[in-house]
Amino acid sequence: MASKRPKKFVKHGVEITYLCGGEVPYVCMETGSPFHEYASSMLQAALSSGMKADGLYGYCNDSRVQSELHRIHLRPADYMLAEVKQKKLSHVKAAGSELKDHESKVRPLGAESLLHALTHFGSRFPPASGTKTRSASKKAVAMGKTRVISKGYRHGTRDKYSKKYRTKGRPGLARYLVNFKRGDYVDIVADPSIQKGLPYSFYHGRTGIVFNVNRNALGVEMTKIVGNRQLRKRIHVRIEHVRKSRCNESFLHRVKENDKKKQQAKKEGKSIVCKRIPEGPKEMKTVDASPDDVEVLAPLPFVENYF
Repeated sequence: MASKRPKKFVKHGVEITYLCGGEVPYVCMETGSPFHEYASSMLQAALSSGMKADGLYGYCNDSRVQSELHRIHLRPADYMLAEVKQKKLSHVKAAGSELKDHESKVRPLGAESLLHALTHFGSRFPPASGTKTRSASKKAVAMGKTRVISKGYRHGTRDKYSKKYRTKGRPGLARYLVNFKRGDYVDIVADPSIQKGLPYSFYHGRTGIVFNVNRNALGVEMTKIVGNRQLRKRIHVRIEHVRKSRCNESFLHRVKENDKKKQQAKKEGKSIVCKRIPEGPKEMKTVDASPDDVEVLAPLPFVENYF
């Protein structure tokens, strides 16, 4: 009695042959297939693992599958049989090879064929570590997720918290000898070498007013724009992450200069105005020139000359 031919499925540069009654897929993939580029990352999402794709599967030998592959005229050098290393999915197997120009088989594939086995036969296998394997793989395919999106307390601060040349290491003693008072303007500059009292990355580079002074920290009040509102935020930051601000330095200098001017005018019995007056438009002036000095700029006439 003649045996049944294995079923085939061809779409988007991928040719799939179902072996062993549809339990093991044999995947032939073209190098230009869109499925080829993201196969490793999608396999990680399907197994809910952050390991490299090469460490999620291993190559194995199965006489039953090899006999099926031999029946469709494939040599052992033309394919590679792989299985998932996870204990719950150790029975998941797949074979694969890569096609080039639709003719020659070039390189055996493991991650791509196993990914197809997980996505197309996922209903037969239990999900790994209590997660939804099919939804994770579909999301990775739709969004093209190729890396882990970090959401930690210090995410996105590789450049923001990096120190300048020859300033790395712990702060000097002078940092701890600065006197702060309530009402002082301070700049929050996070020092990554001191993890204690480190503010959230949003407040790095912000200027605020000191409202409380403790033994090791300062209470700083500042404005934060949220949507169309301005909120007053109060946080406590250790003194290693705080510097005295120079934002009102010119204002204090101008106040001292105005006080001196007022004292001098009072002695002389005069009254002065210390308000800053913006510079107005320039005064009118008339330019006189002789007719010989006037030069009229005009375009030169076009002369058609092809010789």
